[in-house]
Amino acid sequence: MIGLVARLAEERRFLQVVAGPRQVGKTTVVRQAIAADPTMTSHLASADDPGLRDRGWLEAQWQVGRVLAGAE
Repeated sequence: MIGLVARLAEERRFLQVVAGPRQVGKTTVVRQAIAADPTMTSHLASADDPGLRDRGWLEAQWQVGRVLAGAE
């Protein structure tokens, strides 16, 4: 988790995606990393069922992230 916290603290302009097999702890480690730095602005969206997600969903998540980053 320490590596993820450091990665999330880096300055960037792009989305960060944590991907992997189901039930390995992705959501848990991301929530722990976010909690480790309460000053970090974050938006967590689950794409557990990619078949139900379309381009519009991804664009909406990106827009939320942009708004939150602009508020920082």
